[in-house]
Amino acid sequence: LVLPLGPPTKDPAAPPPPPRPDATGTARIAGEILDAVSGRPIRNARLLLLPIEGQRITNWTRTNSQGRFEYTSLQARRYTLRAEADRFVTLEYGQKRPGETGSQIQLRDGEDFRADIKLPRGSALAGTLLDEFGDPAPSVLVQVAQRVYAAGRHRLMPMGGRLQTAPTDDRGRYRIS
Repeated sequence: LVLPLGPPTKDPAAPPPPPRPDATGTARIAGEILDAVSGRPIRNARLLLLPIEGQRITNWTRTNSQGRFEYTSLQARRYTLRAEADRFVTLEYGQKRPGETGSQIQLRDGEDFRADIKLPRGSALAGTLLDEFGDPAPSVLVQVAQRVYAAGRHRLMPMGGRLQTAPTDDRGRYRIS
């Protein structure tokens, strides 16, 4: 099967898009996104820079082949920076593990801020549920929880502060990543 390429969707004669209204500052954030275990750079990781106050314009970018990224022409204000990549856990700048609070980045005019983030590899729990006769148990809701000591007794609490669930398939299998 061969599909011919269609015409370009963007008019090459069209003017460039207008500059972002928030790209009026002189500050810069740059850094690397690295694999927390191997220390290797993660290419094509997605980053989201959000100002804490004022106009909340989303600012997405990706890392290059060396895992580096850069935001320029930033206004002096506070920001949060989130990094995500396939097969890795999403973290904010300053987080060491999921469930913790990230650090805000306070920028001043003309400042160059270095923001390196190490992402841990993602993992998954998988298994098969069987009923009392040894047959697959389909459509059973599986939840991930951890045992914690709270309010004077042991309790089961959702992992990472959020409820993770997955139903079993027709063969009784589940997978939660």
